[in-house]
This record gives sequence, C-alpha cells and structure tokens, in this order.
Amino acid sequence: FQEVQPAVIQIVAQGTFRDPELGFSDGSGLGSGFIISPDGLAVTNNHVVAGAATLEVFVGGDTSTSYNASIVGVSECNDLALIDIAESAPLPYLNWYEGDISPGLAVYAAGFPLGDPEYTLTSGIVSKAKAGGDLTGTSSIDHTIEHDANIQPGNSGGPLVAEDGTVVGVNYAGGASATTTAQFYAIAADLAEPVVT
Repeated sequence: FQEVQPAVIQIVAQGTFRDPELGFSDGSGLGSGFIISPDGLAVTNNHVVAGAATLEVFVGGDTSTSYNASIVGVSECNDLALIDIAESAPLPYLNWYEGDISPGLAVYAAGFPLGDPEYTLTSGIVSKAKAGGDLTGTSSIDHTIEHDANIQPGNSGGPLVAEDGTVVGVNYAGGASATTTAQFYAIAADLAEPVVT
C-alpha cells in the first residue's frame, strides 16, 4: 500500500466551456487520478477534466508542489481521460491488474474524496464483476465493477487497487443505497487499459 499513494494524484480543474444547448458551463472541479508511466502520463475520468482550461496536479498528497498537466486524449463514451503531467523527474506509477476480476476480490479505493488534499484509502470487496455500464446517463460503458470500498465525490478517476497495488478499475460513480449498504462502481481494467492505450 505504501507504493500506491505516491502514484495517486489530485486534479484541480479550472475553466468554463460553452455548451451549444446550455450556454456557458463551469468546467471547474476536483478529482483523483493515477500515474501509469514514469514520464507523467496519468488516467482519470473524462468528467473530471471536461471543459477545464487549466489542470493543476498534486502528486501523492504532497500539497507543497503542484504540476501543470495537459489533456492528451479523452473518451467521453467510456468516461476516461489521459493527461500528461509536466514533470521534471521520473514519477512513481501503477500497473494494471491482469488477473480475473471476480466477486470477493479484496479491493481498495485510493484518492482524494470531497476535495480534501489528504490521501485516503478505503477497503472493500468486488460485489459484481460485471455490473451495469452507464450509471450516470452520460456515457456508454460496457460494464462496471460493483464494489463496496467507500468512494465520495473527489474520488472520481482514482484507482481501485488489488492487494498487490495493481489497478483493478478506475473509480467512476457512487450508487443508490440498498438498505444501509451503498455500492460503488469502477470502470474495469480490462475495459480501461485498451482505451487508454
């Protein structure tokens, strides 16, 4: 788990964009992400960076240093974005999970919920390996991972990792509470990795 935190980022997006139907919309927000290569390529959700004029990135919970980042590419239908952090030295990074994702797999949600600059890690298990896809009405994801590792707004785009620190999925949305147990959703590594590539 010590190897996960240094590769998890907080993204501060700022700016507005013009929507032909709605007029000007606020593209500002806070989200999470994770670095996938030492040269600063990182993954997050498209909805974290959509409409942003500038992206400021904090790495591993270190608020004393920020980096500028630029958007390399986005997939609106998969709610994924690839950004490039303007780094001056190699950065720590995470690898994708390559095993089978099945119910009962222990998972951990890493990120910066609710805009808090302090790194957070929550634990849970995979409840469903192939849950519904488009949960927000703004994407067309084939399927998601349903899990119970607590995530909040601000966790979007952050990694859902296995016990070995590899990325099982990209956290994406919270779900409705059934009785007292909330379920949460992540874009599975086997869907995210080809899109990012």
